[in-house]
Amino acid sequence: MAAGEIAILSSRRRIMVTGSNGFVGRHLIKTLEQSLQPGDVIVRAGREPTCDMALDLTDAKSVTAAVAAAAPDIVFHLAGEASVAQAANAAAATWQVNFVGTMALAVALGEVNPNATLLFTSSAEVYGRAFPDGVVDELARPAPLSVYAQAKLATEQMLAAVLPSSATLIVVRPSNHVGPGQDERFVLPSLARQLALAERTGETARIRVGNLSSERDFMDVRDVVTAYAALVRHYMGTGIREVFNISSQETRKISSLLDILLENARVPSEVIVDPGRVRSSEVPVAAIQSARLREVIGWNPTFAIEQSVRDVLDEARTVLVIS
Repeated sequence: MAAGEIAILSSRRRIMVTGSNGFVGRHLIKTLEQSLQPGDVIVRAGREPTCDMALDLTDAKSVTAAVAAAAPDIVFHLAGEASVAQAANAAAATWQVNFVGTMALAVALGEVNPNATLLFTSSAEVYGRAFPDGVVDELARPAPLSVYAQAKLATEQMLAAVLPSSATLIVVRPSNHVGPGQDERFVLPSLARQLALAERTGETARIRVGNLSSERDFMDVRDVVTAYAALVRHYMGTGIREVFNISSQETRKISSLLDILLENARVPSEVIVDPGRVRSSEVPVAAIQSARLREVIGWNPTFAIEQSVRDVLDEARTVLVIS
């Protein structure tokens, strides 16, 4: 079956998604729902009242109870602090959620179903100081620079040690992903909202920006979750331990995202550098190789970055109209 197809899960599986109401979680749920077979059950776990199962990663009892009740065969673990900047301002809370909470999840999963499959969303941020040496692949030595990346790498190592040897562990290290549903802590939706607000009033868009010179590997969240699902389909129940980068294999300056936004603007625009938004970057260029993923599951991204940016802008416009 080609990786682009999404008949990814066999029947009679209980599939737990943590962080199901988050940016990535909502897209993953949509992808999984298209592949459900009779008997498959998706359990949405999180802190929001709309979730099927209450799960609070700051409360080990909550985690244990959720895993016991869900009794999952497959876990997509997406929950946790997702912002590098926010993690830097709340180091203890980040470690509590991303590391301690995930350890409680691993312990509970090992007790409930030692043969389960767990996909853990780490981050390409773990490579840190390795980026200046060139394009990184899975053999590059991680050297995290931020609290966020340090906690992610430590959690990868913890899971390999704590999960039973019979469990399947898939660690994914995605590059920066964008798309509809991302909140304004991140650069693209922040820029898009500023432009949409100006369009609503018909005034010149005065877009306040920070450092736009850094080069990153941006890809669409919808391609990212397709890779997650395909990896689980490929490896579930095998008992393997694997690590995969997920990337477009192309770097672009953050300024290029703004250029695409302005090409689609309905009002004149002015770009203003806001000193309060300028943050120095220890990694000017982050280039990430994902050839191994493509070889194993035949996956390739399908969304052009131009489409991703337009979709984010269209969503910002729609949200303003509704509100």
